[in-house]
Amino acid sequence: MRQNYVGGLLMVMHKINRAKKIGRIQKGSSSKKKIFFSAIILIILIIGSTIIINQSKSQNTTDLEAIAYVNNQPILRSVFENQWNSLPPQTKMSISRAQLLDQLIAEELLLQKAMKEQINVSDEEINDFIAVQLSKNGMSLEDYKNLIKSQGYSFDDVLNVYRKQLMVAKLFDQTVSNDLTPSEEDIRKYYENHKKDFFHNDEVTVRHILIQTSNQFNDSQALELTENIMTKLESKNNSNFCELVSNYSMDPGSKNTCGEYTFKQGVMVPEFENASFEMKPGEIRIVKTNFGYHIILKIKDYPEGYWKLNKIIEDMPSKPSVKEFINQTLVQETAKNVFDNYVNSLLSNATIKYVDKDLEPIRTNETKED
Repeated sequence: MRQNYVGGLLMVMHKINRAKKIGRIQKGSSSKKKIFFSAIILIILIIGSTIIINQSKSQNTTDLEAIAYVNNQPILRSVFENQWNSLPPQTKMSISRAQLLDQLIAEELLLQKAMKEQINVSDEEINDFIAVQLSKNGMSLEDYKNLIKSQGYSFDDVLNVYRKQLMVAKLFDQTVSNDLTPSEEDIRKYYENHKKDFFHNDEVTVRHILIQTSNQFNDSQALELTENIMTKLESKNNSNFCELVSNYSMDPGSKNTCGEYTFKQGVMVPEFENASFEMKPGEIRIVKTNFGYHIILKIKDYPEGYWKLNKIIEDMPSKPSVKEFINQTLVQETAKNVFDNYVNSLLSNATIKYVDKDLEPIRTNETKED
């Protein structure tokens, strides 16, 4: 088989959103096993779009109907073609038909192994898993069912796909024992080797209270309210800033975070940005922009340089620290290698027959007894 099977799998991501964190599926396992299970299930989620919906197989399948056989089990030509035709153009630019067939072969092997090991997934586990995914995407079950229906599938089809994905994830959890937790030395080495990825230009952290103008609230009224708020702040040496953000700020994007923003140059409107970079930490001033009046409190300067390991990455939804980001990256890399090696071990012991010789790799595996 071709090398780096998982590398090819990772190209096919058009139907499954990338998962940032995975809900706990099993109860009672150790923390190390949970880390491993979560990492593997993330890979399964990414590749899962190619696990086939409604692949009915017949023992009487002919070579005209099959494109390949995996341990005498056919991969149907019609399923392969439907899968290929469903790929968006940009995906077809990064994956060949031969790579897609490789993926289907490996997935068939994984499912065969899971069934041989009598891996079962309960309806409750599937429902819990779907609930976690819907929660992360802010989608209701009813909206999800309507989306599935609009794509020509039934909800039972999708449940079948999830069952297969979780079967493979459980297969790894039960048969492959790995501690994916990187050491402090691993994290340090990754940081040093990728230090350029953690370089940042000058940044500032400020807090602000926005008072907007409108047809019902003119400029003079907005300015008067802004000055009154400033008086309240000065009376308590700005210690009540967060309270006044909650009471008065008209910026919904920062109202629940004490009006705080961390940003580099070229992000905010010029008046707001220029003041933020000119001010000294602890300084407060009123600035007018096209949004209205801002009371800006300067919190901190971050001169250009390299983020430290404890720096929070504000641009990422989960806002991990640099150290947490590196830890997550190393866990996924290790899980991918484990997954790759496991799939290759199954391939080396499998009997693969290519009906379509144009899709056959240059070097096929030798047939071995399982």
